[in-house]
Amino acid sequence: MLIVRNGKAYIQRNDLAYICNSNVGVPAELMIGIIEQCYDGVFFVNDSNRYEFIEINDSRFIEFLKSLWFIINFDEYSVLTEEPLMVKIDGIIDEKNALVKKYNSMSQEERVDNYQLVIENKHLEFKIHSAIDFLNYQIGNLDFSLPDGIISPGRCVPKRTRFSIIDKFKSVFNKNKNK
Repeated sequence: MLIVRNGKAYIQRNDLAYICNSNVGVPAELMIGIIEQCYDGVFFVNDSNRYEFIEINDSRFIEFLKSLWFIINFDEYSVLTEEPLMVKIDGIIDEKNALVKKYNSMSQEERVDNYQLVIENKHLEFKIHSAIDFLNYQIGNLDFSLPDGIISPGRCVPKRTRFSIIDKFKSVFNKNKNK
């Protein structure tokens, strides 16, 4: 999740790890600078810190982060209640399924020529996971701290448990394996 305020950006460690390991072409000097700034050259993410926010002050890196469509924007998602969030997630899932269907209908040669679809599919899957995490945060099933001075507009009153949300969306990651 990305939050931008007053010339600073805050990004969760999980997102930064994904960016570092993805194929998005992070300018090397920006990545080296951010790793040195935040981690003294060491960068680990696990379940104990994945939702922690890292403060970014480099305007070039902030602009780069804002350009990444698969990193969810706090301001866009935090104003939504449970049902609109679920609809938004369903829309991302539909987009992913359409991409998979398109890719699966291609010949092997076309797949090689359209390898960017594989990368886009991974980005969509990451965005779905992030959006589900945010939904669970909004309804109180997942807890993490926002950066100092950042206030959430308010959490939703949940209509579903965490497990019913997991059940609703877990099939998205199995649907495409059989197509």
